[in-house]
Amino acid sequence: MNWLAIVALVFQYGPQLIVGIKALVDAIREKNPTKGADAVSGAADLAKQIVVSLQGRSDLSNDQKREQAWEDLIAAMASQGTTLSETNARTLTQVQYQGVSGK
Repeated sequence: MNWLAIVALVFQYGPQLIVGIKALVDAIREKNPTKGADAVSGAADLAKQIVVSLQGRSDLSNDQKREQAWEDLIAAMASQGTTLSETNARTLTQVQYQGVSGK
């Protein structure tokens, strides 16, 4: 893909992506009013750790890794006293999965 195509995609989908990320951040903060930004950054960091860990497993398919990732993220966040919805967990792990795999 050439640079012009990438720039065109950014202009086409960039505003929607920014709105989507803001909605995700707002949703996590709303569920965890006392933690705010710490809940968001903690969830993102943990999602990345989980995805990287699962990437190394050859006994699971990619679909199984995605399912396992969001389930692990919800459980880990709950153990830290942070509430995370399934939708937010799926979104965070998918973003991290794409970042790790380069897709």
